[in-house]
Amino acid sequence: MRIAKVVGSVTLSQMHPTFKNCRLRLVIPLDLEQLSEAETVDCLASDPGEVLVAWDQFSAGIGSLVALAEGPEAAQPFYPQVKPVDAAVAALLDTVEIDPETLKRFDRK
Repeated sequence: MRIAKVVGSVTLSQMHPTFKNCRLRLVIPLDLEQLSEAETVDCLASDPGEVLVAWDQFSAGIGSLVALAEGPEAAQPFYPQVKPVDAAVAALLDTVEIDPETLKRFDRK
């Protein structure tokens, strides 16, 4: 599971029938450095790296921090129904706290 920031919505003109009444969000997974500045970081200011489309059952808003499930775990909540989902919002995050000492240990500079 990774932490990501919601940066947009996806609208489909044609969709798989199992996507009826769903919300798709455009999310960018955050690395440790971005996560420590998650409230102020502009994910789209520079190369965002990986951008994903995620199923959103929690109505996450633009700028929200979310826990992101990927792979088979993303589709697990829908079992036994089969949905073509590779990433799903698993939780909305109010705050994320990172210990400064831990951050220093992972400092790559």
